[in-house]
Amino acid sequence: MDMSFLFVLAATACACTVRADERRVSLSGDPTKPVLPHVIGRIANAACFEGLHPGLAKAFEFLRRPDLKDLKPGRYPIDGTNCFANVFETNLSPLADDLAFEVHHAFIDIQVPLTGSETIGLVETPPDSGPFDTVNDCALFRGKGRLAEVGPGEFAMFFPYAGAHAPGYSSTGARSIRKVVVKLRLDNDV
Repeated sequence: MDMSFLFVLAATACACTVRADERRVSLSGDPTKPVLPHVIGRIANAACFEGLHPGLAKAFEFLRRPDLKDLKPGRYPIDGTNCFANVFETNLSPLADDLAFEVHHAFIDIQVPLTGSETIGLVETPPDSGPFDTVNDCALFRGKGRLAEVGPGEFAMFFPYAGAHAPGYSSTGARSIRKVVVKLRLDNDV
C-alpha cells in the first residue's frame, strides 16, 4: 500500500498543516516496502500521525504535557528504553554552507524547540555517510541540504532510513534555545 496516500489522507482528515519531505524512502531500508516521509507539523495536530507507529501516541502525549517548558534538563522515560525524551539547552549555530547531518537506524527522532525557532537541514542520505555507530544509533556527515524552520508548538519527526537531518542551526545567528528530543525505537511493539 502506498503510505504517501495515507499520509495525505490523514493530514486532510485532521485538517493538519504539514510540510513533508519530498523524498520518500522505505522505513525498513527496503525500497520495495511502504514509505514514510520526514514530517514537520504542529503538536496540537499530532494525533494525525499517531497511527504511523504504535509508540507515537505515548510520545505525543508526553509532548502535550502542560509543564513541558518547565521540565529540568535531563532524560525522561516514556516507555522504558523503547521511548524516552531528552530535555536540554543547546547553542544554535549560524547557518553555514556545509551542515553537520546525522542519520539513525534504530530510533525515530521527534525534535521540538521549546523557547525559540530552530533551523534544521534535510537531505537524502548519501551512500558514503560514514561509519555507523550502533551504540549511539548515529552516522555523521557534512553536506548541503534543504532547510526547514521549526518553532515552539511544532515538531520535526525523522524516521530511520528516510534521509538525514541537521539540527542545531539558526537563520538569525548564534543563540541558545531549550528543546526536547523524543527517541522512539523503530521496532517497538508498544
